[in-house]
Amino acid sequence: MLAVMGTDHGIQYQKPPRNLSRDVRRNHGMKEDVYKFWEEQSKKGIKSGTKDLILDELERKAISSFLTNGLHVLEVGCGDGRNSIEMRQHFDVHVDAFDYSPGMVSAATENARQALISDINFFVHDLNEVDSLEKKYDLVVSKRALINLSDYNTQVEVIKRISKVLKPGGLFLMCESSKRGLDTINTARVSLELDQITPPWHNVYIDDDKLASEALPLELAQRLDFSSTYYFLSRVVNAKMAKMNGSLPDYDSPINKWALQLPVFGQMGQTILWIWRNPH
Repeated sequence: MLAVMGTDHGIQYQKPPRNLSRDVRRNHGMKEDVYKFWEEQSKKGIKSGTKDLILDELERKAISSFLTNGLHVLEVGCGDGRNSIEMRQHFDVHVDAFDYSPGMVSAATENARQALISDINFFVHDLNEVDSLEKKYDLVVSKRALINLSDYNTQVEVIKRISKVLKPGGLFLMCESSKRGLDTINTARVSLELDQITPPWHNVYIDDDKLASEALPLELAQRLDFSSTYYFLSRVVNAKMAKMNGSLPDYDSPINKWALQLPVFGQMGQTILWIWRNPH
């Protein structure tokens, strides 16, 4: 079990939460404005993490393809807990999950209750201190969590810290937004006279080229461009058709839903699944 030092309204904390926002501001990777943003997002139900529910489904499917029964799993930056809950619903796995937003952890706890899942350990913790956890895991999962850190160097430091809570041979499934992927999408959009997409103000997309040359304690086993079909259809084809019709693109467009049925093609995914293995 994780060492819990305090609780507040049923939410577990790794440290006493006397002034969490001040702690967030002080820690090098968690800015207070980002913290406040996610606290507000936690009140928005199923769309608290993203409005793009088709992408969310594709991400969960990609992650679940690496799950097997009996694994001990840690999800970092778990948000409203839906990914952790789905893992537990489909596999006999032991799940611990944390977020630095108490609002998100509260939402995750409630979502688990409604799903009749009682054995996921949701708690408040700082991603920058993930290596302070005492337990070792077969699998660590991030789903658009590292992109909320303040800069590339902090992202790299967190990857190194995550390696310390992996068992030998354990995997880190890093499902994050890619700078290279976004650049590829924007090249296609410009060719069709569409505006370029810019990342949300609170996100720093993973710099693929820098990361490829980084000396890390983990080995890159695979890089899955699982979202390429979806991004081509949604951000290029659907966006162009909407512009031609004088309307705004709809996340729930039938065109976007085709990606749930079609095979993956191309290298246009903004969301990438990096699979890192701990060789030690």
